[in-house]
Amino acid sequence: MQARTNLWISPNFIKSEKYISSKGRQSVRLVLTTSRTKTPEAVNADEVKTAWNNLLTFIENEYIRMKGMELDKTWLVDTVEAFHKSMQPEVPQSTFILLIDEFLKSTSNPLQSPTRRQAYIIIRRSFLRYEIYRRITNPHFLLTTEVVDENLLKDFESFLIREHELVEEYPQLSATEETKARVGKKSLNTIYGNFRFIKTIMNWAFNNRRISYNPFVKFKIGQRTYGTPYYLTIEERKQLEEYDFSATPRDEIFRDMFVFHCCVGCRQSDLFTFTKDNIVNGELHYVARKTKEGLPKTIKVPLNTTASRIVEKYKDYDGDKLFPWMESKYIYNRAIKRILKTAGIKRMVVVLNPKTRMPENRPLYEVASTHIARRTFIGNLYKKFKDQGMVSALSGHAPGSQAFARYREVDEEMRKEMVDAID
Repeated sequence: MQARTNLWISPNFIKSEKYISSKGRQSVRLVLTTSRTKTPEAVNADEVKTAWNNLLTFIENEYIRMKGMELDKTWLVDTVEAFHKSMQPEVPQSTFILLIDEFLKSTSNPLQSPTRRQAYIIIRRSFLRYEIYRRITNPHFLLTTEVVDENLLKDFESFLIREHELVEEYPQLSATEETKARVGKKSLNTIYGNFRFIKTIMNWAFNNRRISYNPFVKFKIGQRTYGTPYYLTIEERKQLEEYDFSATPRDEIFRDMFVFHCCVGCRQSDLFTFTKDNIVNGELHYVARKTKEGLPKTIKVPLNTTASRIVEKYKDYDGDKLFPWMESKYIYNRAIKRILKTAGIKRMVVVLNPKTRMPENRPLYEVASTHIARRTFIGNLYKKFKDQGMVSALSGHAPGSQAFARYREVDEEMRKEMVDAID
């Protein structure tokens, strides 16, 4: 059996020596040495030598304890790992992290959106990094439920704003398996969205008597801001439909997926679940994943001529999904930018930079993403009918949804119609 010891020593303190093996042959082995001059390297070598001898004793004792039992292939690796765990001092667990774990376990169900669950896991990871960061200046700090008050939440908000810089400055913040992740700069919209998830955790904890005080009574979440919604006009969508992608067949599939997406207005997470069975008598039937765990409601969207033609085009495709290449939202996202650029859809739009919150002029293909298909559906419908209730029935928004307001755009034509109405 072979296993890593996970003990590290300078090569200066390793030497080879000859010895007679159990079979009576002369062999060479490596041994650990020490030095009389106690430099930092030599002190470390002494510690490693002690740990090495302790490890050998630990393995021998475990082997004796297992006498008469069959050892599997991982026995030595597991034993070395158990040794290192036995050497680690016990640290009391952070009760707030345990609270998040209890919340995730209690609220988990098969209908829960994977994206929503992942959001809670990302927040948990940030709290773990925050606790490590606080211990740099206060080694005894522990993230208990009692210390999570409005002041700590304000401090955590400041931490999230600088988290990407702090991870670079203090590598120990992401040194463990639980905290290791790529940390990018977060927009204030993202941070405020995270606090809405944290508020859900605290509301659950308070209602279930896990905490006696809810800090969100005093802590106020910042207001998320959005620029004017941008989306494809019907003319631009038709320009994309009519562009010849025969030279790049894969982009032709992505183009058809995206145009279909613009015609039905579903969320990207729902699009990737659609199979041929979702098409019923010329309509798309589905239950939005975002509402499955709340009040599930079947959304029925009649297919227009364009969407019907695209479904017909892929009816003989050998697979359960509605389209080929329904695998990765990241690939789909990149493909949307590429096909719009190729088709010449380069109209300049004003967008709000999520990090600086300043307006910027960008070509439409650069800022396009999977969600622009949903905005294209809602924006063009609202422009035609100007009735939120009618459009919500097809988009799946709840009546009076605040989120719906982000998709509406009062354009020049609508402004003129409004003032003409009182002429």
